[in-house]
Order: sequence, then C-alpha cells, then structure tokens
Amino acid sequence: MITKDKLIQLIENLPENFSIDDIIEEFVLLSKIEQGLEDIKYGRAYSENEVAEKMEKWLK
Repeated sequence: MITKDKLIQLIENLPENFSIDDIIEEFVLLSKIEQGLEDIKYGRAYSENEVAEKMEKWLK
C-alpha cells in the first residue's frame, strides 16, 4: 500500500516544472512497485528458476 509519506517524498523529488502526465507516470510506477513488493511478501511471485522452467516449456 502506498503511504502519504511516500507520495509526499515522490512529489518533493520532482523537478520544479512538471506536467500532470509526469506525476501520473510517477504515481503509477510507485503503485506497481508497491504491488510487486506486496506480491513477493505474500508469495505471489515466481523465482528465477520457476520462470526459467515455465519459459522452457512455453518455448518448446
């Protein structure tokens, strides 16, 4: 989950001049990173080995 502190930090790290598209892009990226970390935490991600095995099967 994204916290208010993380959003404030994101905004503070933006350049003085930015577009709405820039900030939306940053928010989406932050959201995806947070979701990925949550997925890893709860075991909803594949290891490198698992991905390699699946790719090997798919590419045959």
